[in-house]
Amino acid sequence: MAKKHYGTILGLTILAGLAGGVIVRQLFASTSAFAQKLCPQAAVIQAKRFELLDENGQRRAVLGFADDRAPALALFDKEGHLRAELGLRPDGGPKVLFWDGKTKVPRVGLALLPTGSPSLELADQAGNLRIVFGLGTNGEPVLGLFDQDENLHTTLDVETRREANPAALRQGWR
Repeated sequence: MAKKHYGTILGLTILAGLAGGVIVRQLFASTSAFAQKLCPQAAVIQAKRFELLDENGQRRAVLGFADDRAPALALFDKEGHLRAELGLRPDGGPKVLFWDGKTKVPRVGLALLPTGSPSLELADQAGNLRIVFGLGTNGEPVLGLFDQDENLHTTLDVETRREANPAALRQGWR
C-alpha cells in the first residue's frame, strides 16, 4: 500500500508542476525574458564633434572642426599627444600632418596644392620649414631647402635644372 501512495504522490506532483507551468506562462506571457527588439539603425548621425576615448577615458581621436573651421580628423597617442591630422587647407585642398609627440608643431606635412600639385614638407623640432619636395604645375620635380630661420637656401627644378619659384614652395600645408 505504501508503494501505491508513493506512485500517487509522484503522479500528482508531476501533474501539479505541469499545471503550474501552464498557469505561470499564461499569466506572464506578455513579460517574457527575451531580448528586446533593436531599434532600426539611423541612416544619419549628426554632430559637430565626435571624440573616441580608450578604456581609460583618454581621448584618442577627434572628428570635428579645426580652428579654421575646416573639417578634420585628429589622432592622439596613449599620452594624449596629437600625432596625426587629416584635414583641409584654407583653399579646400586636402592635407595630412604628422607630429613627433614631443613638440606642439607638425613635423611632416603632405598637401595637394590649389594647382593640383602634391607637396611634401619637412620641419625641424622648432617647426621651421626645412625641406619642401613637390611637383610643379608641369609635373616636374621641385626641391627647396631652407635654413633654420626658414630662409630659402637652395632650390632646384629638376627638369629644367633651374631655381624653382620660392613662393610656390611655401604653399603646402601651412
